[in-house]
Amino acid sequence: MESSPVVRILIGVVSVLFLVGYIAWRFMRAGQVVEAQAAFGNDMSSYFAAMMQDPRWLRLQQMVQARYPLAPPGTNPQAYVVQHVALVDDQAQMYAQRSHGATRVVALLVRAQPSSQIYVSMDLANGSVREDPAPYGWTYLGPPR
Repeated sequence: MESSPVVRILIGVVSVLFLVGYIAWRFMRAGQVVEAQAAFGNDMSSYFAAMMQDPRWLRLQQMVQARYPLAPPGTNPQAYVVQHVALVDDQAQMYAQRSHGATRVVALLVRAQPSSQIYVSMDLANGSVREDPAPYGWTYLGPPR
């Protein structure tokens, strides 16, 4: 049984409308995802800036500077750069700066030449400093900033 030309044209028009609607939906969804990623990056940037002024990090920074060469980003490829600083608990969950559940200050130090990453942490209770394995989610070069 053959379908009439009107039915074929109608099916073609509906298919094109569906395709245009799908592309428009994907475009709008992509915009929402990009906005969410930008907001997350801004949140992490403000968290990082606040943590760089935190007295708990400043204590760890003094101890780290005595052990590793630190430099601002882009100045010395052989020195370490502080990529990220966070407050974490024993299960490596991140905490806000003013919350009370954190037990450690953790810093990610990255060096370009030779390439290496160091995760340094300080226990907030007794001040002991150690190199740790990467906390969950820190297997790349830190959260976006």
